[in-house]
Amino acid sequence: MRVTSTSQYISMRDSLAASLSRVSAKQSELGTGRRINKASDDPVGSATALRYRSYETEQGAYDGAADNASTWLARADTQLQTLSSRLAEVRQVAIQANNGALTPEARSALGDQLLSLRDEVLGLANSQQEGQALFGGFQPAAVARDATGAWTFVGDGGKVQRRVGDGVVINANVDGRATFGFDQPAGQDLLSVIERLATHVVSGDPALLAADQTDLAGRTTAALGALGAVGATVNRVESAQARGRQFVEQITAERSSIEDIDYAEAILQLTSAQNGYQAALGAAARSNLPSLADFLH
Repeated sequence: MRVTSTSQYISMRDSLAASLSRVSAKQSELGTGRRINKASDDPVGSATALRYRSYETEQGAYDGAADNASTWLARADTQLQTLSSRLAEVRQVAIQANNGALTPEARSALGDQLLSLRDEVLGLANSQQEGQALFGGFQPAAVARDATGAWTFVGDGGKVQRRVGDGVVINANVDGRATFGFDQPAGQDLLSVIERLATHVVSGDPALLAADQTDLAGRTTAALGALGAVGATVNRVESAQARGRQFVEQITAERSSIEDIDYAEAILQLTSAQNGYQAALGAAARSNLPSLADFLH
């Protein structure tokens, strides 16, 4: 009799504890909104959700790099668009200078206008982004005069690279050496061409002006090529971001299906667990639990 009553008590105690544990677990799920609150709740699901979270974190880093790259590229696009406009003005002045009826004073004024445009081009060439030359790699400036007075490229070949997606690395800066013609023979860079054009506009030599215009056309093509390259890089960044965000949306939905609860179902399960616990309490109240006398016989 003593053994039977004690075993009944232990069984009832364990049943109550299990019922209460189920109630507590369901309350926890509703409180957090998650089905998995610790790894032991679902080891496989927990490992999968953790892997998905790492993907989300990784994509967050890609997005940050892409945003920074977009800032660099937007700055480059703006400066190159301005450069294109200034070169159009230079071409217009060169065309005006072909008029043989111009007075020396008018030619001098056109020459001064070209030198002013040269200064603007120089400012664009030495544009900065985050303390670095936009067109000069990792140096603070891209173009300067050397000791002889000739224009020279003082930047380096540094590439400001950003990883904007899985396996997608782009250059956020622009090769100023090629953009401004410093990859050409000496004296064929853009600044030298504009200066030479200014000199020949003042002198009014048609043959020299024609040669200058040919050189200017080559430098203009290079500048427009840089602008096109920037546009293509912007498209790569945007495509990488779009793919990454689509991927994150997919894995976030999958992670949610693993971790998160269905509230309607969870409420039903909690109600069921509470009913089970109340039933267990009722059964315990109606049972003959062991008394001290049972242990004294």
